[in-house]
Amino acid sequence: LSKNREPKLAKTYITDYSNVCKCYKMRYFNVVQLFIFLLVFLLCDFDNFGAFGSRINVSNSKKFQGSSSPHPVILIPGDGGSQLYAKLNKSTNVHVFCEKTSTDYFSLWLNLELLLPYVIDCFLDNIRLIYNPATRLTRTPEGVDVIAPGFGDTDTVEWLDPSHISSGKYYNGIVAAMAGWGYTRGLNVHGAPFDFRRAAPELKPWFKNVTRMIESTYTANNNRKVILVSHSLGCHMTLYLLNRMSQSWKDRYIEHWIAIAPPFAGSMKTVLLYASGYNLDQFVLSALKLRLSQRTSPSSAWLLPNPMFWKADEVIVQTPSRNYTVNDYQQFFIDMDYSDGWEMYKDTRKLTSSLIAPHVPLTVIYARDTRTPQKLIYENEGDFPDVQPTIVYGDGDGTVSLRSLQAFYIWRKQQTQTISEVTVTGTSHLKMLQLAKVISAIKNIIFADDVGHTDQYVKFNQ
Repeated sequence: LSKNREPKLAKTYITDYSNVCKCYKMRYFNVVQLFIFLLVFLLCDFDNFGAFGSRINVSNSKKFQGSSSPHPVILIPGDGGSQLYAKLNKSTNVHVFCEKTSTDYFSLWLNLELLLPYVIDCFLDNIRLIYNPATRLTRTPEGVDVIAPGFGDTDTVEWLDPSHISSGKYYNGIVAAMAGWGYTRGLNVHGAPFDFRRAAPELKPWFKNVTRMIESTYTANNNRKVILVSHSLGCHMTLYLLNRMSQSWKDRYIEHWIAIAPPFAGSMKTVLLYASGYNLDQFVLSALKLRLSQRTSPSSAWLLPNPMFWKADEVIVQTPSRNYTVNDYQQFFIDMDYSDGWEMYKDTRKLTSSLIAPHVPLTVIYARDTRTPQKLIYENEGDFPDVQPTIVYGDGDGTVSLRSLQAFYIWRKQQTQTISEVTVTGTSHLKMLQLAKVISAIKNIIFADDVGHTDQYVKFNQ
């Protein structure tokens, strides 16, 4: 496989939490407070960092017994679904206790230690992007280099936190089950991490690398076609890729696309993120503080609700002075005094908004019957956008509304390749990656041509 050069990565987890104070020059910080803060994180239900506490027993899983090797699989992560590392050589910083330089690359996302009070300001300053409306591109702050390591491997998409704590679990449940079916990491299951802050126009090298990886994986596995598994924003990335490949290429290399929790028509949580910030559903985090960096990601603009699927007069943001619909994004950003948001929306709104069919066999797996943001109401004059709104909820997976999850229905008349769906309930956008029903659906697709293979492959312990 053709891989990006991997820099030396620093050890990124801290077993003695008193070292957190030393690391950030915060010797005056109370270590007991740090411990309590981290304990809250570890005991919370980390729906937005990964599923917590779910275990999949694969020791007795039935392995592939067909006459040929299984179809290789490539995992494409979503927003926040890749580890990010940073290296610093800054001349200034937001606080005296923030590090200006680092010898090696260190874990930036997901690193729970960087979300501690005060320290989070250092994190937000390092992870933010700076948009240039003249070049239509973003850059990192001066002296900050950020990478998404591990292309071709699975570790950096299996776990968001390099220390492998359960709150950072991402694709691990799926990959662990696949290992029980006879798959080998790095041979016939690969990961394709990317800098999820950016949208497709800034990720051209990634698309070239993924194309090469699909082709080389096909060749390395006895010309077995590849199954693409994508989650959330990764579905946008996959659709963008497939829409730009010839039909002959797709027929040769792609066996199936499994789209999990796809925000094909956008998400109202993105509107909340731009307006008042999104605290990842963790009460210890400040939404307004997180907004400082969340707004700077072009991928967020790519995930705004698609006007094709919202009525022209449907109010998505209500304030005492005016209401906003999906046709009012420009005024929405003007009234928030964030013109870069409108420029980034113009850069991304046509990337996949027309929802051209992928023209490959497709299975969409999504959750429903979980309350999902549908409308934001700012009740008092002056609340918008710096006060958290009242949220009106509808159906969906907690992050993506049902209308967006089911937007692929329009493809039933656009392509001849099969389209199927699997729905789950009682779960949410990220937790579903660990569900037995989801993993069973993936297995049934992988082994569809292996006659007699059972889907009773795994035991799931709540």
